[in-house]
Amino acid sequence: MKNSSSKIHIVSSSNMLSLCLASFLAFQPGCGSWSGNPSVDGNNPPTGNAAIGTVSLAILGSGTATQLIASSVKVLGKNGTQIGILRLTQAQIALEGIKFKQGKDDAEERETFSGPYAVDLLSNSTIPSLSKVALSPGKYNDIQLKTHRLEPNQIPGISSTHPLLDNSIYVEGDYIPTVGSSVHLVIKVDVSEEFSLFEEGSTAGGAKVDSGSNLSILIAFRLNHWFDFSNQRYDFSDLSGSNVTIDSKGGEIAKSIQEILKEKIKNSADFGEDKDSDGKLSPTEDNDDQNDNEAISPVTGE
Repeated sequence: MKNSSSKIHIVSSSNMLSLCLASFLAFQPGCGSWSGNPSVDGNNPPTGNAAIGTVSLAILGSGTATQLIASSVKVLGKNGTQIGILRLTQAQIALEGIKFKQGKDDAEERETFSGPYAVDLLSNSTIPSLSKVALSPGKYNDIQLKTHRLEPNQIPGISSTHPLLDNSIYVEGDYIPTVGSSVHLVIKVDVSEEFSLFEEGSTAGGAKVDSGSNLSILIAFRLNHWFDFSNQRYDFSDLSGSNVTIDSKGGEIAKSIQEILKEKIKNSADFGEDKDSDGKLSPTEDNDDQNDNEAISPVTGE
């Protein structure tokens, strides 16, 4: 489990909007925002002095195909022991944009994946699909994401009943406690917040973009890390009822669980280059080198 105090670097939207936009080709100053330049055809990148690299991106709900069985994840209670499992039927996150950075303090604005995007972490699918983008050559040790409260008609193909509407995170499933009756659980979070995937002190290599290269980068939100309530004031055992919705209208327990889930989601995300092109983020490809020595097992996770 990652140390949240060292990993997450929240940057306010106002600060990000005030950054200077520098063209990765001519380095001419401009106005920065979350909007990116048009994507390019990675099969035919520019050549000569203007040669750049291209990056394709996929977002996963698990590092490996064997990490989840029937979308079930372990739930740890306040005392750190397992109190049940959560069988997920929905795990979705809306992202406003995705930025590649050479380090957590890198203020230069480059090509981005400009959303919003609706990401289904159980099917590993994204609407709209993530096109290739151009990046100037260099080593990129950080990726910054921004969650987004999705509004109607923002994404073509998203129906009026999509669970992410009016939310930035949506989780649904059946919580089956070790002792007691099961609870059908819905968790909604509607906060837009930027966070970094940079791992303080990591010796992992990040992603190196060369002129004319075409890298495949994977971001994995490890769902098996989301429901660890160790040393927290509340956990799922404090819920009452057979159908529970946790949203911004709830009381102290709901707000606490929302905040814990939000931080766990941010801490669970890692990235790396898919060097073997298997569509999975293995521990040796993970930007967080702490995962290299961690065992991967079904349900219980890494």
